[in-house]
Amino acid sequence: MRKQLPKISEEDNLELENMPLNPVKSILVEPQVMQKRRHVKQTWFNANSIEYETPDEIFEPLALEFGIMLDVAATSKNAKCKKYFTAEDDGLKQEWTGVCWMNPPFGKVMKKWVIKAYEEYKKGNTIICLLPARTNTNWWHDYVIPNAEVRFIRGEVKFKGFERGLWMPMAIVIFKPFSA
Repeated sequence: MRKQLPKISEEDNLELENMPLNPVKSILVEPQVMQKRRHVKQTWFNANSIEYETPDEIFEPLALEFGIMLDVAATSKNAKCKKYFTAEDDGLKQEWTGVCWMNPPFGKVMKKWVIKAYEEYKKGNTIICLLPARTNTNWWHDYVIPNAEVRFIRGEVKFKGFERGLWMPMAIVIFKPFSA
């Protein structure tokens, strides 16, 4: 049975508001106060887009290892292969063939891209993906874990055009048929 936390007075809340976050004291803070204090203003990786250009140091070794032929989520400026699909082509509606690279748009649409990669893998194609390691999501457990090789990336991924790296954990996810 969970122990009930004591109520905190307004005076204590004001005192805590002015204190640096201390994990021991934060246990006693009511949720409204915690939400205010947890907000982190991250100005160093804000972007106007959900598309990030893959760093060459990630793509090039994989291109050599697998012979990647198609970039399924690209722009004309950041395509990694001679053959690529742009947002106008809508890679989710196209047929993917051979060995494909997928650095999908970040956000809620990512699940659709992972499902599409899985579907194309089931047709016999190899799909190499750069994905956030979102191990708490259904799509990670339903599609990635049982069907793909996962190579976690150490450190931050510094996407082209950004001064600093992205703070979230990233992985190379490889959907590869057994015969490939």
